Amino acid sequence: MSCLYTSTTGLKMAGEESGWCLIESDPGVFNALIDMLGVKGVSFEEVYGLDKEVFAALNSQENKRKILGFIFLFNWQRDRNSSSSSSNSNSSSSNSSSSNNATDSQDPAAAATAAAAAEPPPDTLFFPNQTVENACATQAILSVLLNQRKEIKNIGEDLKGLWEFIKDFKDPTMRGEAIGGWAPIQKSGEELRFNLMAVTTNPLEQIEDELKEQREVAESAAHRLESEGLGAEEAKQLEEARQAALSKIEVLEELKAQEQAKRAEWDRENARRRHDFTPFVLCALRHLARKGELVKAVRRATAAAAATATAAAAAGGSEKQTGA
Repeated sequence: MSCLYTSTTGLKMAGEESGWCLIESDPGVFNALIDMLGVKGVSFEEVYGLDKEVFAALNSQENKRKILGFIFLFNWQRDRNSSSSSSNSNSSSSNSSSSNNATDSQDPAAAATAAAAAEPPPDTLFFPNQTVENACATQAILSVLLNQRKEIKNIGEDLKGLWEFIKDFKDPTMRGEAIGGWAPIQKSGEELRFNLMAVTTNPLEQIEDELKEQREVAESAAHRLESEGLGAEEAKQLEEARQAALSKIEVLEELKAQEQAKRAEWDRENARRRHDFTPFVLCALRHLARKGELVKAVRRATAAAAATATAAAAAGGSEKQTGA
């Protein structure tokens, strides 16, 4: 199926050649992607669980951060044992497999999940089907942004135009076709071609806003302390407020420095992704060959890879024994 869209929305023909370039599932890449789209006030953080501690860290009251959504980059598994038993059942006889499938179908939790998956999404949820290759993570990002557009400081003119064009589409496939043919997101992904992710409000912007507020509190308290006619109790309260604000400023400055360092590293990583290292690699291989070191280097690399694979297999075997 192909659709032709008006040029005013930045959309183009979506067809067989509309597959997108693969991009890494990395917070630096995702942040660069939305920066290119003009989205403000949103950030991505890599997380490794969904326990209370993770939620507390992401929903930080100290810098007024808020979770907007989660993007699952890999298939979720309940635990290693269930995964292992599932793989074992797949290698058993067909009769045993059929029996296992019948048991699974009678599992209330599995049946409820299957029933929920079969239900159409509610009208309040913007849900597009993926209709182009290599678009799963990017499409998940757009789904979070568009569903949380009222919570975001500025989703940018490009996303506003896309939303105005597709907001009345009821068919998830048509929505997916529209996104698949949307030029701005495809162009942004192509510029970045060379784990679970949380979408949160941008911590750096939140920190800067809080810093501004605490500096105003400290300056106001200091100004009032310099005025005459203050009582001892009032002066004490003002000094306590000033000291509290200065303490928060110190913490926020440290958080700001950490966030800036993290984003600077993301920028360096993205610069490397955009650079074509092929000429450098070929030149290095030629020099190794001239010096008679290329074959030795290949053998060393092969041996190292084999040792790594052996160690990984041994570690996997010990985990299975422990789980048993």
